[in-house]
Amino acid sequence: MWSKKGQVFVLLGAISLFGGLVVSNILLVILGFLLLGMVVISAMFRLSNEIVALRRGARETGEKTYKGVKFTRKMSSYQMFEGSKASVRLYMENTARGAKRFELLDRLPDTVALAGGANTVVATVPSKAGSTLDYIIDTPIKGFYKAGPLRIRETDLCRFFYDELTLDNTTEFKVYPNVFEVKEMSVKSKLPKLYAGTTIINKPGQGMEFYAIRDYVPGDSYRDINWPAFARTRKLMVNEHEMEAVIELTIIMDYRAITRTGKVVSNPHLASARAAASLATYFVKRRDKVGLAIYHNDVTYVHRDGGAKHLNRLLNHITGEPVKGSVPLSGVVSTISKDIVKGMPIVVISGLEEDETAYDGLKRLRAHGCDVTLISPTGLKMERAAAKDEATREMLSVLEQERKAQLRQVRSLGVKVYDWDITTPFQSVIAAGARRRGRR
Repeated sequence: MWSKKGQVFVLLGAISLFGGLVVSNILLVILGFLLLGMVVISAMFRLSNEIVALRRGARETGEKTYKGVKFTRKMSSYQMFEGSKASVRLYMENTARGAKRFELLDRLPDTVALAGGANTVVATVPSKAGSTLDYIIDTPIKGFYKAGPLRIRETDLCRFFYDELTLDNTTEFKVYPNVFEVKEMSVKSKLPKLYAGTTIINKPGQGMEFYAIRDYVPGDSYRDINWPAFARTRKLMVNEHEMEAVIELTIIMDYRAITRTGKVVSNPHLASARAAASLATYFVKRRDKVGLAIYHNDVTYVHRDGGAKHLNRLLNHITGEPVKGSVPLSGVVSTISKDIVKGMPIVVISGLEEDETAYDGLKRLRAHGCDVTLISPTGLKMERAAAKDEATREMLSVLEQERKAQLRQVRSLGVKVYDWDITTPFQSVIAAGARRRGRR
């Protein structure tokens, strides 16, 4: 393709040539020939290089290779939490003859920021050698992301022509919601149990009772190694224990489109995701069995289980589920009602905005005998403080009053309610709620 520089040279050369012929000025004619000659010679060299590249097969573009140059991207971490930084290195290896000169742009998602270096460079890669592009990214918002694709522009020596394409070379990485430390969360299970305390489940996991012996894998604790078995078989074996669970509970999350109202980096949706990740981590670490229901334009349900693998599964759903749709809370209760056990704790994380069925849904959960906790995030105070006109502030003030009336109605059902202004740290809200209930 023609560059602007090439177009300007052709235009000036044509004007000089024809202008010199009209006014009989030999200097203008010579200038015109020089300018046009530079463009023609550059075009001939470019055509010659293209023919040579085609004969050698270097013109073929693969998934990670362009004209004999292989691009490889590596990151310092492929799974991280919000606010983490990761280093990215793009390595370019030239396997073709002759040096290659590229302008590179390694594309990043809009919500991923550069924390150091630059994701664009003009690189000259010598023949049979390599070069690198290094930069650091900051990840303020949860999600499943891709680094790439790679945009490449190759120019001739005089920059009169260029080739440009997008190379489908992407690297996936995950950013989980921030997990806050929850010291105590008061939930009660009314499920009848044969024995007080933990319940032993017939599957491997954290516990004290012996379950089975299996082969050692990297990451296993040395305390679990069965040394007598090693002495007999000369092979490392570890003891597995039966999983112990304290209670079973389900977290219901609101991922409707309305939850994204507010700032990109601070809104009820992100607050809900961080709260759910913190609670899931807290309950799983104390060996509870946790289920998860997320509703948007549909209902995604993860059955109750425990252990590190299950926690990773929960975090993946909290991170990757889309924010869209308007499924009501009562529809969620209907969908998961078959899996709700009478008397089990339910934690609902929702602002209850634009959901006329929310009261009925919570009422049905209470009718099952469930211990229901509502964590209701809101950004109305933040929006009211940022409003520029009085009419908007008055409208938001009315919405706050309606919200308070709705929460009073929910409390009348016997639901424990955490009215959470998202500008307040989540752990502070939970701790304050625990202190209030302790005084009672």
